[in-house]
Amino acid sequence: SCEPRDTHIGWDKATREARLHLVVGNARFLILPHVRVVNLASYILSRVTRRLPGDWQLAYGYQPVLLETFVESARF
Repeated sequence: SCEPRDTHIGWDKATREARLHLVVGNARFLILPHVRVVNLASYILSRVTRRLPGDWQLAYGYQPVLLETFVESARF
């Protein structure tokens, strides 16, 4: 459950339960400190976003409708 997300896209509890499988959560990925590439995280997320629907279609038989990622605002 993520109330801000659900409110933003207009999902009530029943809708969220029916459609939550269509949401892909990218909790984190690691970029080692010695790697110095401008906008690398954005580049990676962009590539993943383009590739993900086709990969999920092949693996699971459907395409997700939402990709979400979170930042620990206390740390960054």
